Parts: sequence; structure tokens; C-alpha cells
Amino acid sequence: YTEYSCRILKYREVKQKKGVVYEAILNQTPFYGEMGGEVGDSGVLVNDEETIRVLDTKKENGVSVHLLERIPNNPEAEFMACVDVERRRATEANHSCTHLLDEARGIRIRRNLSFACGVYSNKQTGGTCRSS
Repeated sequence: YTEYSCRILKYREVKQKKGVVYEAILNQTPFYGEMGGEVGDSGVLVNDEETIRVLDTKKENGVSVHLLERIPNNPEAEFMACVDVERRRATEANHSCTHLLDEARGIRIRRNLSFACGVYSNKQTGGTCRSS
């Protein structure tokens, strides 16, 4: 799902070296929180009064924490949480590609390691190694 009706349960302002960020926890969320090597979702919280950009989503202690551009004028209001679907699809494709590259690299490393172990084994036993 990429859209949920939601409410903000908790929010806070966090001062950092680069400036201030705003974090919010929603009662339910369609946003995927950064974890397992995959970046978090972004999108918007929107209602009739305003639109708030969700810059990123992180998972902390099993809870999705949404980084907002600002705290809403009325944090108690109901919002529609909408994921940036185009960005999510690109992230999913990138993540899948990373798994494929890791697997291909692993096959090559295992093949090279097997060859190297075979050469070492042949030297230890006095055998000869022929390359094709």
C-alpha cells in the first residue's frame, strides 16, 4: 500500500549541526523505514489545510520515524500519508540489482577461491595444475 489515512502520535524537533529536523511517529504508515540496506521512503502528509513533505523514514527499535520538513500547523489533524511511488520503485530496483551483483560477485569469488584452493592442494600433494 502507498497511501494511508493517519494521525501523528508523537513529534519532536531535533537540533543537529546541519540545522533542525522534525521527527514524527504516525498511528499507521505506508512508508518503508530505512533498514536492511534499503533506503527509506519519502512522500507527503496531506490534508485540506496543508501539505508536509516526508523527507525520509527510518526504523528505530521497530518503530517507523518520519523525518518531516516541518511540524504541521495542526499536528492533531488527520492526514493522508502518500508515498512517492516513483522513488520507491527506483529504490526497489536498485536494491534488487545490488542483490544480483552481490550474488554474481559471490559466484566469481567462490570460483576463484575454489581454483586457488585447488592449486594450493596440488602443490601440497605434488600434483600438477593445468590451465585450460
